[in-house]
Amino acid sequence: MINLFKNKYPIIRKLEYKEIEQDKSLATYHSSSEVEKKTRIDLGKKYYAKDLINMLKARNYGDDFPSCYFEMNGETFDVRAYIKKRK
Repeated sequence: MINLFKNKYPIIRKLEYKEIEQDKSLATYHSSSEVEKKTRIDLGKKYYAKDLINMLKARNYGDDFPSCYFEMNGETFDVRAYIKKRK
């Protein structure tokens, strides 16, 4: 990944790259209401750890954006994760 950056950064910096249009027939779209349903953590449901981590990663953009959440005793709680690879 670092080599890719080192090789391509000068081209990007000089604005000498070629734009490649994406094939829109391969695109997917999900409304915010669809995503919202998928990011509710059901406290009564059993999850594989990997699935729960993937849910958290998918909605981990910072405090200004929606997160995963759960509801308990009539209240809603946001859940965010900090994941860092060990050296």
